[in-house]
Amino acid sequence: MSPSLFFFFVYLLFLSFCCFSVELMTRKPVLFSATDLKQTASQRITRPSSGPGQ
Repeated sequence: MSPSLFFFFVYLLFLSFCCFSVELMTRKPVLFSATDLKQTASQRITRPSSGPGQ
């Protein structure tokens, strides 16, 4: 087994562990948090509707 392949495997394990710990802390699926981020981003974009642009 080459060292680079071993490092890549450890990196994948670390990423999966991070995702798992975040999902455990929030106790919410990743899809819901992504949709919440999209909603907040759209709210931020559509918030200055009565700005100087009109």
